[in-house]
Amino acid sequence: MPGGNYTTLELLIIAVNGNQANQTFTVTYTDNSTTVIAQNVSDWFTPQNYAGESTVDACLYRNNSNGTKDFRTFSLYEYTFTLNQTKTVKSITLPNNSNFKTLAMTLVNTPASASLAAFYNRPGMYTDGTSFTNPATGGIDGGGAAYSASLLGNSQIWNGVQFNLGPANVTNVVSCSKGHIGTQRYLRCATRLDPSCHELRTKILIRCSFFESTQEF
Repeated sequence: MPGGNYTTLELLIIAVNGNQANQTFTVTYTDNSTTVIAQNVSDWFTPQNYAGESTVDACLYRNNSNGTKDFRTFSLYEYTFTLNQTKTVKSITLPNNSNFKTLAMTLVNTPASASLAAFYNRPGMYTDGTSFTNPATGGIDGGGAAYSASLLGNSQIWNGVQFNLGPANVTNVVSCSKGHIGTQRYLRCATRLDPSCHELRTKILIRCSFFESTQEF
C-alpha cells in the first residue's frame, strides 16, 4: 500500500444476485485502530440510488458467453468512504460476500496508484464478440455474463479521478467471499438473477490499479 495520510477511499464495485444491503468494510490503520463502514450496494441491473452511491457508467448492453449482446442497461457504481486523515491506512477488509467483485480502488488526497493485478481471480470484461464458455470462470457473474470491454475502455474517470481497468478477455476483477486489501478507492456494481436472463448473477467490476496493498483471501 502507498504510505501516507488520506481523506477518502474510493471504489468501483459490483454485486451479483440482487441488491446487497449493509455490507461492511473495515479500514485498519497502522496503529491497529479501525473504522467500520456499512454500505448498501445496488444490483448492476437495478440501480437503487442508495446514499453514497454514484453511477459512473450505464452500459447499453452486456456480453453473453456465446459472444452475443444483451441489450439492456447494466450500471457501474462508485462509492467514496471517509478516512481518518490523521492516521495511515494499513489495510482494507472487504465484505465476506461472494456476490461482490472489485475492480479498482484509490486513496485520495492525491490519488495513490495501487495495482490489483496480483489479486485478479475472475474475468469480468470481454471485448464484443468474444466467447467465454467455461462456467467456472465465464463472466463476472459466474453464469455467462460480463461487461463489454469495448464499452468501458481501458479506464473510467469519476470526479476527476482516473480508475484504470484490467486488460480484457483475461482475469481482470477481484471476486471476494472475503478480502483484505491495503488502502484504496473503488467502483462497484451489483447484479441480480433476473427471471428473463438465466445467465445473470453478479460479480464486481472495479476500474483501477490504484494501490499497492496487501490482500488476503
